[in-house]
Amino acid sequence: MARSVVAAASTPPRHVMLRGALEGLGLGLLWGVAARVWMRLINPTNPEFSWAGTLMILTLAALLGLGVGLLAAAKVKGARRWWRLAVVPGLLIFASQGLAFLPAFALGGLVLTRRHWALRALGAAASVAMVVVLGVLLGGVDEQTMTTMPTSALVSGVVGFAMLSAGMAAAGSVLYRRWEPRTRSATMAPIGSADVAAGEGALAT
Repeated sequence: MARSVVAAASTPPRHVMLRGALEGLGLGLLWGVAARVWMRLINPTNPEFSWAGTLMILTLAALLGLGVGLLAAAKVKGARRWWRLAVVPGLLIFASQGLAFLPAFALGGLVLTRRHWALRALGAAASVAMVVVLGVLLGGVDEQTMTTMPTSALVSGVVGFAMLSAGMAAAGSVLYRRWEPRTRSATMAPIGSADVAAGEGALAT
């Protein structure tokens, strides 16, 4: 995600959507793998997992990444606004336990934009609040074993959640990018880039 902005001239217009889809799909899969590993870290007393559950997490993460990638490419290309719907199927990942990542996706992305400072502060507060809440929940007493989580597992759980939330915030920042007119030359920015030149202002020369 830290790659520099690539000029659209190096990517033919007809390939912008394909490139966005592939990048989003790949990043979504990586996030899903990281999320599955994190789930095992925060549940050391019952590390067993089902392949069906793992496949569902990877599928939903890839689906959300695909939708975000298509939306980012559509905004750069100045495509039709109905491409916003590409994100909708992937929102299923926020059902059940995935709900903890929704604030980072819906509001955390504001931190990576040049919106008003109050909106950026709101996004940061929402993301940090969820990290704090998770830390409190993980640090509580297990009702089954009547023990607390080992310190190493607790730290790993909180840090892992913060990193996964940052990934969600980067994906969510695409929602707040400006939609490019069809007549303007576009730049293909990586998903979650802090300075989205096409959406937030002109590139520095």
